[in-house]
Amino acid sequence: MARTDEGPLVAVFTSVSALALYAGACDWASTTVEDLVGLLPDGVRALVDPLGEQPLVLDGEVLRALAEDAAEEAVPASATRSDRPLPSVGALSAEHQEGVGG
Repeated sequence: MARTDEGPLVAVFTSVSALALYAGACDWASTTVEDLVGLLPDGVRALVDPLGEQPLVLDGEVLRALAEDAAEEAVPASATRSDRPLPSVGALSAEHQEGVGG
């Protein structure tokens, strides 16, 4: 972890080669961004691929807030699902034939 004027940063990497460029041969573990956000302590940001072409700083608090907002705005499953049974293939064929012929 590095200390900066804006607070602590922890380096994370998108590939083993990006990690090797930064740290050489070393032990490593992989995770998802979602899990990373959950693992970052409050006030600690992640510096993605610090020696890469486009390093990126992820702020865990901001990402958690975005995830909460997205969850609140998500369409509930009941709004995308019908409780009516699906028609049989035969019924679909009959409807299609009626629509084509008439």
